Amino acid sequence: MDSVARVFGRQRVHSPVHLGNPSPFYDQINVPIDHSRHEIRLLAIFPGDWNDQIRAELRPVSLDANPQYRALSYVWGDTNNQPAITVNGLEFHVTKNLFVALRRLRPDPGNHHGGNDIEPLLLWVDAICIDQGNNEEKSAQVAMMARIYASCHECFVWLGEQEGARPGPVRYFDPEVPNSSKNRALLTEYAADFNKSPDELDYSFHTACFLYLLKDVGKHVDFRQRPFPPFWNGPQGKQTAVPDLYPEVWFPEVTGDFKTTYFNRVASVLVQIESAEWHTRMWVVQEYALPPVVVLCRGAAGVPLNSVEHIRDVKREGSCRVSLALALIFRAHFNRLGLARMRAEFYRPRLPRLVAIDGSKHVSGLRQGARLVSAFPTWFRLVVLSCRGTVFECCAESALASSTLPVDQVYSIISYLRFVGVPVDIQVHYSPESATDMSVAARDAAEVFEQVSREHIMHPNGRWSCRYEPLAPLRFSRGKTERIRQLLPSWAVDWSGHAPPSNKAAAKITIPGLFKANDGMKGGVRPKVDGRVLRVSGAELDLVDEVVDLRRGIDAWHRLNSWVEQDPEPYRYPGGESLREALLRTLTLDIPDRGYLPWSDHWAFWARHWDAFKHQINEVVATRAGWFEATNRKHFRDILSSASVDFVDGGCRVVGVYNIFFAAILYLHGNCIFRTRAGYFGLGGEEISKGDEVYVLTDGTTPFVLRKQPPDSGLELPSPGTNELFDSGSAGRRCGNDNDIQRPLLESQQSPCYRVVISECFIHGVMYGEASKMRLKESIVEIV
Repeated sequence: MDSVARVFGRQRVHSPVHLGNPSPFYDQINVPIDHSRHEIRLLAIFPGDWNDQIRAELRPVSLDANPQYRALSYVWGDTNNQPAITVNGLEFHVTKNLFVALRRLRPDPGNHHGGNDIEPLLLWVDAICIDQGNNEEKSAQVAMMARIYASCHECFVWLGEQEGARPGPVRYFDPEVPNSSKNRALLTEYAADFNKSPDELDYSFHTACFLYLLKDVGKHVDFRQRPFPPFWNGPQGKQTAVPDLYPEVWFPEVTGDFKTTYFNRVASVLVQIESAEWHTRMWVVQEYALPPVVVLCRGAAGVPLNSVEHIRDVKREGSCRVSLALALIFRAHFNRLGLARMRAEFYRPRLPRLVAIDGSKHVSGLRQGARLVSAFPTWFRLVVLSCRGTVFECCAESALASSTLPVDQVYSIISYLRFVGVPVDIQVHYSPESATDMSVAARDAAEVFEQVSREHIMHPNGRWSCRYEPLAPLRFSRGKTERIRQLLPSWAVDWSGHAPPSNKAAAKITIPGLFKANDGMKGGVRPKVDGRVLRVSGAELDLVDEVVDLRRGIDAWHRLNSWVEQDPEPYRYPGGESLREALLRTLTLDIPDRGYLPWSDHWAFWARHWDAFKHQINEVVATRAGWFEATNRKHFRDILSSASVDFVDGGCRVVGVYNIFFAAILYLHGNCIFRTRAGYFGLGGEEISKGDEVYVLTDGTTPFVLRKQPPDSGLELPSPGTNELFDSGSAGRRCGNDNDIQRPLLESQQSPCYRVVISECFIHGVMYGEASKMRLKESIVEIV
C-alpha cells in the first residue's frame, strides 16, 4: 500500500494492508456476519481507568433490528506506530490516532455512582469492525456504510489529541436538553477555571464550552468590541454567559495578562480544529452528513455540531484572531460537508424508523418522505427528484479530499449517493491485488473514473437541472497521475490527481457558474460517448501562437511585458480593449471585477494599474528564486506580507493592486499564459503548446485547448462521424432545422482526425457568450 500511495502522489490517510490484523484473526474470534441480513460488527468497549489496557469485544448485530450504537469518524493516521488493544481476548494492533480516540471515548468507572455495572460503549469503527483483509466483506460493508452511519444514535468526529488536555474521557454538552444537569455542571466547572492560572487550563475543554455558548448568544457578539474572556458582561460588574438559561453561572474578573494568554490559546485551538487532517479525508462526507447527531471531539472535550452551525450568526469582521479562526472553521464545515449534510436532510426519509437529523424522532421515514414530496406540484416533484446531482458533481465538490486507494475517491461516496436517491450503477468491488499491485489499482480506478465521467456527460435527466453542465468533466480532466493517464481517455477525470499531497496542484478553472463561453451557441447534438470517443459540437476559435512558461522566472515576466509595451497603440486587443486591460484581466481570470475592484474603461486607469502590478512583481522576483516560486501557494502569505499592498504613482495611490496581485498569484499557479494568432490572451494548463487549437464547445462553459491526435494509439476507436451520435428528436428540439443537424455530420466525416483535451482555459473576450456573435463555423468534434 505504501508503494501505491507513493505512485499516485497521495497523502497517506489510511492503509488497510498494514493496519489491524489479517483475516485469520477474525477466524479465531469467530464473529461472522451475514450480509444478506444487513449484519455488521459492533465494538463493545469496556470501562476502564486512564492507564488501563483497552479491552473490547466484537458483537454481530443486524441493522434491521435497529440496534442502539454510536459510530466513529476519524483519520487512521500513521501506520508505523501501532499500539495494541485487546479484542475478544486477543491482541489487535491499531494506529496511534485510533488508540487515543478509543481511550478518550471509553467509559470511565470513576464517573459512575450507581449500584449497577457500567454498560460498555457500543461503537462502530471501520478499522476493527470490518475485516480489512477480506475484500468480499469490505466491498459489502462499504456498500452499506451510509446506512451504518444513518442508523447510529450519534457519531463522534475525532479531530485529534490536544496538547495539555487533562487525562480522562471526552466530555460534551447534551445537544437536546440545554438546561440539563450535565450542561450546568460543565459550565460551572468552566466558570470556576477562571480562578486558576491560564497555564493550568485545559483549552480543549474551554474551546468546546466557548463554541457551545455561541449557540445561544453568538449572534449578538462582535469580538472587536466585546471583552475576551468570557465575552458577555453581566450586572453589578459580574459576568454571565447565558443569563436566561444559566443565571447561577458567574465568571470572576480576570487580569489583562490572563485575557491575552487565554485569547491566543483558544484561537490556536480553533485553528488546529480547522486544520485537522480529518477535513482532508474523502470518507468523511457520509460520516458527517448522515448521522442524526454529530459531536466534534478534540482532546478531552466535544461539542455538538448544532453549536458549530451557529458560527454563521457570529459577526466575524475585523482582524481578531478568534473571528478569523471561526471563519476558518465555518469554511471547513460548511463548504462540501455542509452541502452534503443539507442534501441528506432533504432526502433523508428513505429508510423506515430512522432518527431525524435534528434529533427528533418520526414514526416512518418513508411516510414522512411521501408526505413531504406530495405537498408539491407534480412538475416540481419530477424536477426535484431527477436533479439530485450525479456522481461526478459530488466528486467535484470534494475534489481536493484524499484517500489512499485511488478508487476510493468514488467508492467512498457511492453508499451516500444511493441513500439520498442519486442513481448509481457503479458497484463497489475491491480486487484482491489492488492493495499491493500498482497496475491493478490504476486499472480499477481508471474503469470507475471513466464510468463516472461518461454517466455525467450522458445524464438523461440533466436537462431538468439549471446547474447541469454536460462537459463539466473536461474542465477537471487535466492533472492526471502518470499511470492512470495511460488508461483514461483525455475527456475523463482522474480524481486521484486532484487531491494534492502538499501544494503542487495547479489552479484549475473549475468554478461552476462563473463563465458562460457557450452562451448563445446553437449546437447540433447532445454530447455522446461512443466507446472511448466523445462527440460534441463546437467551433474552433483560433490557434495557439505563443506560450509563456511562468516557471522560467524573470524572463517569462519580461516576455509578458513586451506583449503590451511594444505596441504603440493602446487599443489593439481583438475586443477593442487596452492590451494592458486584457492581460490584467487574463492574469486574474477577471475575478477582481466581481465586487472587489470597480474596473474602468479608461486607458489611463489600466496603464496605472499595469505599472503598479509590474512594480509588485519586480519587488517579489528581486527577493525570490523566480516566478515559479513566487506563484507557489506555500509562499503566498510571505509574498503578500513582503510586497507593498498599494502602489503610489506620482503621489496618487493606485487602489486595488492588492486584489489584482492576490488573484494573479492564486490563478497563475501551475498554469501558463498564451497568445493566439488573432491576438487573444489566454490562461490554461502548462501542457499547452504552440499550434494547439482553442475551441468553444456548445455544452462547455469555458473554452478548451485541444490537440489533434491521429487514431494510431492502439485503442479500438469507431469510425469518425458515426451516425449513432445523432438523436434527431433532441437535436431537432435544440436547432429546429434538419440542415443544421446534417451539416456538421458531413464535415466530421470528411475529417478523420481525433482530438485530445489538453486543458480548460480562460480567453479574455470570449468568456461571456461573445463566440456566438463571431459567426464561427460549428462542427462535430471527436475527442479521445
